Amino acid sequence: MELITLLFRLGVLFAIYGFIWFFIDACIRLLVGRNQRTIFEIYLIKSAKYLFLVNVLVLFCLNKTKTDITLINIAPTLSIFCIYLIGRLQNDERKSMIQLSFFGKQTNNIDATTNFNRRNEIILIIGALIAFVLLAFNADYAKNNIAEWFYRSIIDIEQTAIIGYIFKFIGVLFLVGMFFKMINAFNYILSGKPIDELKSKIKDKNKNDFDDYEEV
Repeated sequence: MELITLLFRLGVLFAIYGFIWFFIDACIRLLVGRNQRTIFEIYLIKSAKYLFLVNVLVLFCLNKTKTDITLINIAPTLSIFCIYLIGRLQNDERKSMIQLSFFGKQTNNIDATTNFNRRNEIILIIGALIAFVLLAFNADYAKNNIAEWFYRSIIDIEQTAIIGYIFKFIGVLFLVGMFFKMINAFNYILSGKPIDELKSKIKDKNKNDFDDYEEV
């Protein structure tokens, strides 16, 4: 029951943080005055996004435990955060493949590329997880003005009458989806391929086996 509550609360936190970051990212685009970004700019901004998210998660753990942080009481949050990041990686990789296929067909360019870089994404994930552990055991560094502003804003939005219920509904969806992501993430780590792709291959194999039987 405690794990379900944690999944729900983190789902709400991730959703509201993404909502706030959407407007921050839009402001950055307005200040820069251009929509196109270099690969360096993309991952610099993404690094900042993950760093402040890590800060917020540490503040969440501090408020949740009400005691000194240990590896045992942060392990569930760390595990969920890891699965969340892997899920984000899979989504970005899927979007990149769709864009690559679409623009390649539109321009007849088989060398069409996207801004997605799998190696950089993995480095970001590892860096975020390490930063979480380091900040968790050095919580004074996590208690900065920017992280506390993010955390207070998330709590305020969550407690708002209408929009708060919307994000709580998203938290429920996150809770349901996380169970599937857990299976998918572990499969992704072990095989390097999403479970959906494996299911597709199994179906294709079964279909081919059936066709061969029909021919016989």
